[in-house]
Amino acid sequence: MGNVPGSFRILGNGASPYHFQLGKLASISMKEGERKWEDNGKRSQKWEVSYNVEGLTCTFSITKSTGINSDEELKIEMEDNTCREKINRHAIKQYSSGFTQIVGRAEAGLLVEDMICFHANSTKDVRGYVKGASMYVPYTRNTTNSSGGVTSTTICPYGSSGTRKGLYVTEWKKKKENEKPYMGTIAHYYANNGENLFTRGIDVGLSMMVKIRVSNGALFGVDELDFTVDGPVQHPSSAILYMIKEVTRTGMWTPRACPHCANIQRQRRWQSESDDSDNLPVAPGHGHGNSQNARNHGVFNGDGNGSNYERNIMFFIN
Repeated sequence: MGNVPGSFRILGNGASPYHFQLGKLASISMKEGERKWEDNGKRSQKWEVSYNVEGLTCTFSITKSTGINSDEELKIEMEDNTCREKINRHAIKQYSSGFTQIVGRAEAGLLVEDMICFHANSTKDVRGYVKGASMYVPYTRNTTNSSGGVTSTTICPYGSSGTRKGLYVTEWKKKKENEKPYMGTIAHYYANNGENLFTRGIDVGLSMMVKIRVSNGALFGVDELDFTVDGPVQHPSSAILYMIKEVTRTGMWTPRACPHCANIQRQRRWQSESDDSDNLPVAPGHGHGNSQNARNHGVFNGDGNGSNYERNIMFFIN
């Protein structure tokens, strides 16, 4: 593999930039930045996906940097503007939450820096923006399996007291406690159920998942920092809100923590078994840009209309 990213797919479309409308009050946009060369010889490229729902924006971005000595680094950032309120006719206050995670390539695995989590508020008035922020330490849970492998999971729920909530998660896997992680997953979940005392807005749930690992460089014999991005995936907001509540309560997360995703996996298994029994080609598996439908079996609120599943995957081949 070279250092040139492969196809970047969003909602079934391989073009960049790309804009996808979700009704009148919501949209998803993607843009791929040009490669930049810095004075120190480092080159970088940034990819960004943003959700705009009812006038508030959530941005998820990945920047990959490569130094002149082939050192590689990923900077993954998310900022979600969760709430906006009018203070007076001259001033508006906006609240946001976010995180920054930096991951590098080490000699024997991944070099993971501490995740920076923050809550922020900014006030816009005649003087412009005045911003204040506070950092906090997220909850981390370590588990060890029978062979000594360690999984470290950090969860960061956030959200306003209204209709908009989110969760970001990091998961790092080690073969042994004293070793560096050999792979990692960073996930972000977003939900807006659109309900308040006066109106009913848009109901939308979205997720993004980044998988990171160090691969053996078959071409030049140099290990490479590889990552893939799966998403945005569209869910009923009730499924995401249910998952956020359960993950926050238990402190436990898996990629199947969302009941909507778990239903899709069951549907695919059933379809695959049915196809095999009829000697038909197996249905496309996990990770392809296909749409499926599933019932939620009463795990979360909603009906068949709210169970539409959009699966899309963006591949970066580095």
